[in-house]
Amino acid sequence: MKPQFPALLAAFAFALFYVFSRFAVRSSSPFSAILWTNGICAALFGLLLPFLSIPSAVSPRGMVYLALAGICSPALAVFFVIQGSRRIGVSRTGAVGGLAPILASVFAVLFLRENPSFRVLAGTVLIVLGVATLALEKAARGWDWPGLGFPLLAALCLALTAIFRKLALQEIPAPAFGALVQTWASLLFLLLLSPLVPAGERFRWERAAHLHFLPAGLFLTAGLYLYFSALEVGDLTIVTPLIHTWPFLVTAISSLFLQRLDRVTKTFDDLEHLLQFERVRTEDLRLSDIPREMQVAPQTARQFLLATALVVGGGFLIMG
Repeated sequence: MKPQFPALLAAFAFALFYVFSRFAVRSSSPFSAILWTNGICAALFGLLLPFLSIPSAVSPRGMVYLALAGICSPALAVFFVIQGSRRIGVSRTGAVGGLAPILASVFAVLFLRENPSFRVLAGTVLIVLGVATLALEKAARGWDWPGLGFPLLAALCLALTAIFRKLALQEIPAPAFGALVQTWASLLFLLLLSPLVPAGERFRWERAAHLHFLPAGLFLTAGLYLYFSALEVGDLTIVTPLIHTWPFLVTAISSLFLQRLDRVTKTFDDLEHLLQFERVRTEDLRLSDIPREMQVAPQTARQFLLATALVVGGGFLIMG
């Protein structure tokens, strides 16, 4: 199996996970969203444990790598992404976080001794440029420069996670087992971290959040398994750029489903009606009522087409 196919599927899964997490944060806190989605992911992998291929001999070094990967992502990386979304918006957070493939490729050359071809390097640069293009907005909105630190930290965590996962797979060549251990390590780290989180943000959610926690956890589970599967059979410098097309996919999905207020509120109306929740009337809501992490930066058609051309072109180069 070529690594490109599961890598692209993982990108779609992570993009959908991110979008559903944005909805969950609307009626919960960032920490609660991370804890719930990781908990669902850990529970799903736990249910699948009897059907997983567990190595007869488990490398202690590999387990350490998996634990480090779990601390970096989803735990810290997703936390920084959510905080960045609140400070600078969804699109800009995805764009700045898109630097992760560059950092991961540098780490792969330095620590894994990978030797990517010119096509792969060129494709990586095009993907990063395409994602960065989505960050270009009208100057009137302004930049929250301190807020950029959150997506930059997320990019670093995601790059280190890729390195730790690849090192772990070299010690323990079992993708599903690796994803399981990493998820449980991440959940444990979050629980240990919870006393440091303000009480009002620690475990806060409303009934509506549960609608989005479950699909977010399902897509996170699928994305992690596909990511590990791709890394098992392919170089990190090939897999990581393709997976990190997810910010572009997030912007595309956001443009379709989150850009217009009437679409957002209609979605919540329909879902809440199905569960007999109190309906929200569109005419009673204003754009200012939508949290910042739900507000997607407006993209011009030319800007989005340029980003699409760069990302797709880079993907074709890496696909070979």
